[in-house]
Amino acid sequence: MEDEEDTRWPAFAGIITTLLGVFNIVEGLLTMFNERYGGQYGGYFFFLNLTGWGVLHLLLGLVLTAVGVVLFVGLEFEYSDWASPVAVGLAGASAIFQMIYVNMIPTWSLINVAFAVLIIYALVVKGRGRAALLPPLHVEPVTPEPPPREDDDEHDRP
Repeated sequence: MEDEEDTRWPAFAGIITTLLGVFNIVEGLLTMFNERYGGQYGGYFFFLNLTGWGVLHLLLGLVLTAVGVVLFVGLEFEYSDWASPVAVGLAGASAIFQMIYVNMIPTWSLINVAFAVLIIYALVVKGRGRAALLPPLHVEPVTPEPPPREDDDEHDRP
């Protein structure tokens, strides 16, 4: 039962990461192409205009979606070891971006923050299987060969 639970939490995190990525894609597209959305908040918002924030959310959403798919599908393969720490970092970034919007669209922002917290919880606290946060580092010891001695060359001559 323990092994089964170890693979369920990272799979859950993969699904939620993909869903958070889709949410960010939708938010990015709405921000870039919906004039009403832009007119509602208008002008510059912190250091970017709404198109800049839209592109930022779109890129974040695309990367989150890709990482979520790798987390979910990659449980059977070794290449998914990098996906957990990347997903945790991106979920944290998404939560920070959503907290910027909390005054304007509180429900949407808090739902996204809750999803980000679920991802971090599933990967850091519960994800102790193959897709755990930090995979074990396999390092083989290297033993250096001793340098050749200069006087050995003289003894080998006939």
